[in-house]
Amino acid sequence: MTMPSPQHVPSWPPPQPKRRHALRNVLLSLLGVFVVLVAIGAALGGGNTDDQRPSQAGGNEPATVPPSTVGRGYAAHDASADAKITSCQDGGYGFVQGKVSITNHSPGRSDYYIQVVFLDKAGTNIGDGVATALAIDGNQRAVTDLVGTLSGKLATCKITVVQRTAS
Repeated sequence: MTMPSPQHVPSWPPPQPKRRHALRNVLLSLLGVFVVLVAIGAALGGGNTDDQRPSQAGGNEPATVPPSTVGRGYAAHDASADAKITSCQDGGYGFVQGKVSITNHSPGRSDYYIQVVFLDKAGTNIGDGVATALAIDGNQRAVTDLVGTLSGKLATCKITVVQRTAS
């Protein structure tokens, strides 16, 4: 009688196939991305939105905001005096269109990121938008588009963050 070789000895019960946990890995990856985005958002600040009153003139006129209430963003220079909303109107279907005039008061070339909130007549935040401009030379002026979304009747637009970084 021949003995089976140790290589061919069947084991009982057979080993279970290794689980790959694909769904778990995808969910953990998405959670990790979410945590990183929240951390970046917290680091960037977001600007001061405590004083959100519509302009005295009413209508769709841009609000005049004292520079001290405009956030400058993380690792950016204070450029609150560099940006001004020149137009802002309800474009229909929940969208807002406008223009932002930017004057680079620094001596070097700069990039700009501007956040805007949209307010109703009661001063309630009903939406937000952004405007960006790249590579504006020192002491030069540029006009860029403001775009955003809202859920209500637009009364005014207010700049909340102006970030200026070197190009």
